[in-house]
Amino acid sequence: MMKKIILAENQYFKVRPTDQESKEGDDVEFQCHIGNRGGDVQWSKDGFLLVHALDWALGKASRLRITDATLVKRSESQCLVRVSLIAV
Repeated sequence: MMKKIILAENQYFKVRPTDQESKEGDDVEFQCHIGNRGGDVQWSKDGFLLVHALDWALGKASRLRITDATLVKRSESQCLVRVSLIAV
């Protein structure tokens, strides 16, 4: 039996994360929705993959919530899609 590998192509942002301003102590939420998604949505902070942190909540993978914002928590976050290879 021959196996075919399917790789998601033509992914695009349905909702792109946007820069936000907040005051110290505010909660901030970013959204990232991917069309034709070929894997799991993940978030990174300053280039490092976020798994879980007390004040960084990953909700339903397409949302990143930062609680009790401070200048120390100021960073660059990115929405990423880990591509999945599916053998059929």
